[in-house]
Amino acid sequence: MTQFDDYITHLHSELIQQKQRGLVRLCGPQAECYQQLSTLLTVSTVNSEKNTPKHVTKKNDYKESLPTIDHLDVVAFLEPALINDQSVQRKNEWRLKKFRKYLGQECDVLIYDAYQGFNADAFAALSGIVRQGGVLVLITPSDEKWLTLDDPEQYRFLAERYQPKDLTNNFVLHLLSVLQQNLNNGVYVYNLTNLSESLAEVSPIKKTSSSILSKAKHSTTNHLENIDVSTDSKYVTADQKYVAGKIHELLGGLQSRYPVADQPFGQRLLISADRGRGKSSAVGLSTADWVNHNVSADIEFNIVVTSSSKESTSILIEHFESVIANPKHSAVFYSPDHIIERGSQQIDDIDLLIIDEAASIPVSVVQQLVNKVNKVILATTIHGYEGTGRGLEYKLKPWLVKNSSFFQHLTMKQPIRWTESDNLERIINTSLCFCVDIDATNKRIQETSPLDIALDTLTLKREVPLDLVKSGQVAKLFGLLTEAHYQTTPNDLRAMLDNPSIQIFSLYQGNQVAATALISLEGGFDADNDKELMGSIWQGVRRPRGHLAPQSLIAHCGFKNAGYFNYARIVRIAVSPHWQSKGVGTVFLNKLECHFKQHGNIDFLSTSFGYDVKVINFWQKSKFMTVRLGLKPDASTGLVSVLMLKALQKSTSCWAKRWSARFYETLKMEVDVGWRELSDRQKLSPQGEYRQSDSDYLTWSTQQNHADLRCLSQFYRSPDSCLLAIRKITESSDAEIPALIDDKFITGVSNKVLIKSYNFSGEKELVSAIRAQSSILLNRINQ
Repeated sequence: MTQFDDYITHLHSELIQQKQRGLVRLCGPQAECYQQLSTLLTVSTVNSEKNTPKHVTKKNDYKESLPTIDHLDVVAFLEPALINDQSVQRKNEWRLKKFRKYLGQECDVLIYDAYQGFNADAFAALSGIVRQGGVLVLITPSDEKWLTLDDPEQYRFLAERYQPKDLTNNFVLHLLSVLQQNLNNGVYVYNLTNLSESLAEVSPIKKTSSSILSKAKHSTTNHLENIDVSTDSKYVTADQKYVAGKIHELLGGLQSRYPVADQPFGQRLLISADRGRGKSSAVGLSTADWVNHNVSADIEFNIVVTSSSKESTSILIEHFESVIANPKHSAVFYSPDHIIERGSQQIDDIDLLIIDEAASIPVSVVQQLVNKVNKVILATTIHGYEGTGRGLEYKLKPWLVKNSSFFQHLTMKQPIRWTESDNLERIINTSLCFCVDIDATNKRIQETSPLDIALDTLTLKREVPLDLVKSGQVAKLFGLLTEAHYQTTPNDLRAMLDNPSIQIFSLYQGNQVAATALISLEGGFDADNDKELMGSIWQGVRRPRGHLAPQSLIAHCGFKNAGYFNYARIVRIAVSPHWQSKGVGTVFLNKLECHFKQHGNIDFLSTSFGYDVKVINFWQKSKFMTVRLGLKPDASTGLVSVLMLKALQKSTSCWAKRWSARFYETLKMEVDVGWRELSDRQKLSPQGEYRQSDSDYLTWSTQQNHADLRCLSQFYRSPDSCLLAIRKITESSDAEIPALIDDKFITGVSNKVLIKSYNFSGEKELVSAIRAQSSILLNRINQ
């Protein structure tokens, strides 16, 4: 037993009495911290029998000698020894994947080592597995050393051309401020800096007043006060039982699964909750319970569960399977795109669609899913590691109300593992800026601001991250971004504060923030020193981090010189709800344009987003040109990506026009061969002056065609991005066209059909064959 073990045991007992949870900052050199944790780490190893954390030796018989702490369930979220010698990127990937495997579990002690990398997504999610009375042990250096720590998690967003010395630790400064403000009110410090005085350095355990304890004990949501949860109930809270009843009502409805003409179709239930409210378990349990009591064994009842990842649905499906009586009645996972692509008969066979963690899926994709099935349950986390349900609610709820025959929105507030006045949850929410009440902020703005805004009074300000932290304003800006972009995650907060390539701008009406934006500075590579890197990007060999716009133009469009220009890419832009649809966004873009024309050497403003007609119209209104439209849905949005830009210099405007002209030529051919819908071409109307018949454009475009074909045949260019090049070359040449090239690019046969017709094993073999036949075509043309 160590001194720290005694402290944790005592603190755990106190927190149980107070019905609270706490955060213990174990502060000191990493090796000494692990020495103090040795007993707890061994308990964790014995309990889990999974990966052995590094610094720990497995002793299966040791638990018998731990009578005072073996009652504690300990989870140590530490890198296993097997990845000790692996790269920073590999360790970061391990952390990002591993934490999801713990979701749904419970523990008394969670150990997180900030030395190994502070991943805000993981930290937020793992805090939810600590039960009432438990503690989250955070291993950290001293304040001074933490602020200069080489944190591997920061390499996740460090862009090419920047060095580790360029990184700041504003996020850690913000975190330290929150911990200090909550000292002895949920935060406890065990400082090993001076071992001889360690007891004096340990912060005391603050007693919670009886009035607070009483409030926590009897706290409940107002609309559920009269609902009792029996001791033998499947449900832990009244909220869970109430939601279960509403799910039973939804499933018991008699409406046909088929739409009725001229009537809103579909019964939809939206359930939102913060972490730890038992949302997924309640949906799984109640659905299975209804099936057990209402569906006979010989009747099919098809339940499909979907989310951005299968792992996200594991808790829901596990709870469903734990109580379902008939194994024939199962909840099956399908990805969103699989459901959307299914035939009408297969869709008609779905009796219930459950969209879990709906905030992790783009709104347009959720709408497509909802339109496919009559009865739909949508569950989303208000503040989650995959996105925010508040943003989803603002964007999706009005559409659900309008397009449903029945719609109800339920909010679960009662935690299942802790009280509603829990200290640890408050600390986590404050640390990650989940504590901003946007509704209250909007109400205050409405009460103090005029309905009509004088656009000429708006002022632009470049924010300094350090000043935002010191003034406590960071939560206000991040809260606004979270509401506008529902896939914003805790890790985005750290990137916003620490990424040297990110600049923050706000638009003010007096002292009120009317809008805010994140700008990523990209490109600007040197023609002499970075020529090899630019070539590797063009060949499809390298993808440098943090340069989305120039990389896309080089790798996908084949524009070799794109990397030498400087871009200010608008990553996020958000207008306060009170001032939306009043021209504020357009004014914001105009002021940003003026700023970058006057300051620095920016050649282009750019933006990239999931294909959405309304969003495209907004950017086109400010004279942004479309230069690329993806063919395959992006993994993070589920939509094809659009890249748009606007030249800020006279010397670069010709390049914007050339790139845009080539895009529209490509789009026309993609429609001609059936790769695109005609509506895509109609919605993306050309912006700006361009003439595809101009001699300078024709000369440049012809050279581009031959360069694209060479890159396809000799390197790793995607075949789908070379349609224009191959069709133009074959139109102007008498060379014989190889059969596969003809089928793919001239006739427009789909990859699926090509694989079957040519007996390829899959996509990889198809692409290899296309490259080989492209090489044959290139040789024939050059003869």
